[in-house]
Amino acid sequence: MPPWAMYPIRIQTQRHISQFFAVAGTLLNKDVYKPKDNPSGAQWRRLKMVISPSTYKFPKDDIAIVITTEPFHFNALIKPIPYATRYIDYKGECLVSGYGRIHSIKPISSEKLLLARLELLPTYWCTNLHGRNMRRFICTNTKVSDVAQGDSGGPLVCRSTGEKHEDSTFGILVGIVSGTRLLRYKGKSSFFTRVSYFSKYITRENGAEGSTFVYVYHYVIVLNTFYTVF
Repeated sequence: MPPWAMYPIRIQTQRHISQFFAVAGTLLNKDVYKPKDNPSGAQWRRLKMVISPSTYKFPKDDIAIVITTEPFHFNALIKPIPYATRYIDYKGECLVSGYGRIHSIKPISSEKLLLARLELLPTYWCTNLHGRNMRRFICTNTKVSDVAQGDSGGPLVCRSTGEKHEDSTFGILVGIVSGTRLLRYKGKSSFFTRVSYFSKYITRENGAEGSTFVYVYHYVIVLNTFYTVF
């Protein structure tokens, strides 16, 4: 399987892409670079390339494919997860994970990966809240739990979607955390890039193999975290 993963587009830096790493197999938000793989821990892979839609303008088309210089080695802690390939108006609760802000005032992020179950909103409701066509997105109810600053790029994973590629144990990747918008008189709404909308784009950029899997951490299902070595 080729060494690649999906993210939202957030790399705005003077540093060369090769100074960033994708890391799999750890729950930590910060870690020390280790050139050799840890059989029971993190695998570090230097980034080679980031591919994004030429039509990107946040929040439109907020997705990117990241190519690493070497593939990850799957084991008991690191597994691939299938991604959605067809449009479904999802219902119920799905799982999101990330290292976002954990304080309402101070800019403090979690040191370890956090998980939350979010209630999904129907597309018509999402469109009504935002006052625009939201078929490229998935919206969630923020009254009980929500994503926060720093969670961008986190995966939204659902089960029992009816997708033929869905993993019977871990589900399927349906969305990627994009942002939260304050709505006049309507509170706020968090939205995710809908992965299925970009399935053909992902397959094309992924090459002839057309894999329907991305690299994630086994069980908690987190997309590889970006690290920079200073």
